[in-house]
Amino acid sequence: MEGTFDLIETIHSIKSKEINFHVWIVGPEEKDGDFQSAQDCLVKYELTGRCELLGSVDREKALPRFREASLFVLPSHSEGFPMVIQEALATGSPVVATSVRGDS
Repeated sequence: MEGTFDLIETIHSIKSKEINFHVWIVGPEEKDGDFQSAQDCLVKYELTGRCELLGSVDREKALPRFREASLFVLPSHSEGFPMVIQEALATGSPVVATSVRGDS
């Protein structure tokens, strides 16, 4: 979840620039305390108009978002085996990800 907060801070740093963007943040689950913390962070940085916190989204709902996106970002600090990167690439979405190794 740390990576999500890094992403939110990065968005905050560019929001004042004259760049038109909208960000969908997928995960964590809405019942998770991290979801509320991320929502609070969006409010703190006045990003609620530019960022939408979707919570946990199943694969069937995520794939159409990948196709619509100009860019997919996986800001994870650790990831088991990030299949989501392959799914995003399969939809033609460019991917930016942190340099983490999958667990073997």
